[in-house]
Amino acid sequence: MRKLSDRYRSWLIARARYERQNVSSRFRKLARTRIFNYSAYVKVSAGRSFDLEENLEATLNAIDLVRSVVFRRKQRALIMMGNTEVVSPEAALILAAEIQRCLHYRPGAINGNNPRNAAACGMLNDIGFYTLLGFRRPARSKADAAVTYIRMQSDTVDNAAPWHADNLQKAVFGHVEQPANFTLEIIRGMSEALLNVRDHAYPPDLMASVDWPVLPNGRWWIAGYRDAAKREVVFMALDHGVGIPKTFPARRYRDLALSAVAAIGRTLGDPAATIDHRLLHAAMQFGETRTDKSGRGNGLYEFRRLIELLGGQCSLTVLSGQARYMYKSNGEEFCEPIPRFFVGTLVVWRLIDCEAVSWPEQK
Repeated sequence: MRKLSDRYRSWLIARARYERQNVSSRFRKLARTRIFNYSAYVKVSAGRSFDLEENLEATLNAIDLVRSVVFRRKQRALIMMGNTEVVSPEAALILAAEIQRCLHYRPGAINGNNPRNAAACGMLNDIGFYTLLGFRRPARSKADAAVTYIRMQSDTVDNAAPWHADNLQKAVFGHVEQPANFTLEIIRGMSEALLNVRDHAYPPDLMASVDWPVLPNGRWWIAGYRDAAKREVVFMALDHGVGIPKTFPARRYRDLALSAVAAIGRTLGDPAATIDHRLLHAAMQFGETRTDKSGRGNGLYEFRRLIELLGGQCSLTVLSGQARYMYKSNGEEFCEPIPRFFVGTLVVWRLIDCEAVSWPEQK
């Protein structure tokens, strides 16, 4: 009887040990599956085309909704990109900056899924979208072999100056050969634009008018790409500042200019909310900046003049406030109101089939 009890006791001990191991194994497996509670998030669809040219309003609507969910509703946003087939680098940069802002103030407030489209997912991976945000990179993605991306980078306005000519030339042109006379002018214009972020994007006297939290010390973001098949070089810069319409003109002319523009708007039947395109257009006509610093011009204005000399299909595009401006090397220019307010300023330089760039295969 005692012998049987010892055997029974041993069996109970062995069974208990097995149950503990089995339960632990089930919990580990459950943890690996990462059960996700979708009901805790507000779903935000990026749509099939997340692009500023083909789908501007819907793209800005999606980004605005993410920001509103996180800051106004105090909820968490789930960015749905599974069905997204087209993602432009410009839209990706804006979204990355917005996610970075949201996660700084509310960690864990953003989640989402990757595009199932291999090309779209590959572009996000190659341009540094996941790396900038510290997200897990997708296992599979297919990028365009002809395109070399300038990976997203961000820093505070105090560190805008280090992006001098050598850094920008390497980032924008890479191994593409360029005549020195045009190269220096192009890089100077881009360097000036980054310095303008430091001087104009976050003026202390106007920051109270910003509706959304701004990252500490003010930040800028840059990215770009080189497309050998299209003979295209693109560089873009973004900030979350007050916007060009609010910082133009220089302080001593501001009240007079605003009154004049408002009067023109009333005469033409434009409501006050749509005069941003008139202010942005006026800002692009002059080389003066609001700081009134001697020796410092408006980098965007200087670059506008430069692309007239470059030939090809060069263009400068600016999104700021409720306005979009575009200038092309053939002299074509337009500035129009946009349906959604753009928070900050996005500047895109596009050099297509430009005489200033000699591609290796042309030799």
